[in-house]
Amino acid sequence: ASSAPNPSYSYDFGGVHFVALHAPGLGSVHPLTTEGAAALAWLDADLAAARASGARWLVVYMHSDLFSSERGDAVTLSVRKGLGAILQRHGVNLVLSGEGNSYERSRALLGGLDNPIPGPLTNRVVTSRDGIVFVRAGSGGRSAFGTWLSETLPDWSARRDNSRAVYLGVVANGESLGVVAYGLDVNGRRNAIDSVEIR
Repeated sequence: ASSAPNPSYSYDFGGVHFVALHAPGLGSVHPLTTEGAAALAWLDADLAAARASGARWLVVYMHSDLFSSERGDAVTLSVRKGLGAILQRHGVNLVLSGEGNSYERSRALLGGLDNPIPGPLTNRVVTSRDGIVFVRAGSGGRSAFGTWLSETLPDWSARRDNSRAVYLGVVANGESLGVVAYGLDVNGRRNAIDSVEIR
C-alpha cells in the first residue's frame, strides 16, 4: 500500500491496483490549487510505480464525479484536464465515483478529458484502443433522485438511471475487468441494469 500526505492511499488486490483518491470536492484535485497539485503529483507517481510493478488493471475511486448528467461541464473542465492527463498517461482502466444521486456510465473516453473523444456505444471496451470508463453510483440506498440537466444523453454518456438505488459489483481476472450495476426495486430485489467489460 502507498500513502499520500493527504488521506489518499492505494493498494493491490487480486491483480488490480486500486487508488482511493481523496476528492470530497473537486478543489481537492484541482491542478491550480496547492492541495490539488500535491494530490495530482502523488497520483502520477503512484500510478507510474504500479505500472512499473506490472499492475494489470488500474482503478481509481473517489467521491467527486468528473462526468455527470446532473451537473454542468463547466464546473469540472479544469479538473478533467489536469487529472485526465495523468489518468490517460498511465492507461487507467476505470474511474469510480459516488457524489451524485444516480447511476451513470460513460463511454470509453480518449484524449483530453476536458474535450474527450467518446468511444463506441458498447459494453465491451479495450482501454488501450477506446480509453477510460467512468462509472458513478451514488444513490446510497436513496429513493429520491436528482434530475438530468437534459433529456438527451451527453455524447460521452453510455447509460444512466435515476429511478432506483444502484450498487456495483466489480470482478477482475487476467483477461478482463468487469463492472455490473445492480438496481434495487422497492422490495429490495436486485436486477442487473448495466454492465461493462474492460480488456
